Amino acid sequence: MSLAQNVAISVTEEQGMLLDVARGFVRDQAPIEAIRSQLETDTGFDSAIWQTMVEMGWTGIALPDSVGGAGMGVGSAVPVFEALGGGLLGTPLLSTTLAGQLVWRAAGESAAEWLGRLCGGMVGTVAFLDHADWGAANMGVTLDAAGKLVGSKHFVADAGVADSFVVVASEAGMPVLALVERTAIGDSAISDNVLIDLTKRAANVDFT
Repeated sequence: MSLAQNVAISVTEEQGMLLDVARGFVRDQAPIEAIRSQLETDTGFDSAIWQTMVEMGWTGIALPDSVGGAGMGVGSAVPVFEALGGGLLGTPLLSTTLAGQLVWRAAGESAAEWLGRLCGGMVGTVAFLDHADWGAANMGVTLDAAGKLVGSKHFVADAGVADSFVVVASEAGMPVLALVERTAIGDSAISDNVLIDLTKRAANVDFT
């Protein structure tokens, strides 16, 4: 087996500029005192900061302009997340970005309306973990013939603030994605998880 030596990962000039902007944003908008003030709140983040991030186009940075995104690609989201992580700024941006990428790659332009809402600030998340631990051979959530989901997902990131869920399920033994609006889920269906990282939020969600 051969090993790669001295592998360099470089960023483009545009990505470098994004990193500078994102670092400046975290420094100015989210000093450590502000981060600490959010640790014990229900959401874990300041909604005003989230709205500013939406206005800066970060929620659609990795999505094409045909669905309302910035068309800059996934690589351009990396420096933004690097800056947010470096500043311990917990927001639903990662969950929303992952949800958008999964739906875009699965459905493309046919999901343009949903993706446009995501770019406009709708909080999305992916519900994929079927058990409290990794390694399950079977998919715990199924989509029946009537189009109804049956089952629960565990440790769904930002479930408490999500407007829409991308649920990985099984239909007739085949994997499918189901989009579920928060309004279709009762409050009792979401039970918060206790996490070590107080800047993050997650919950179990019963989609039955």
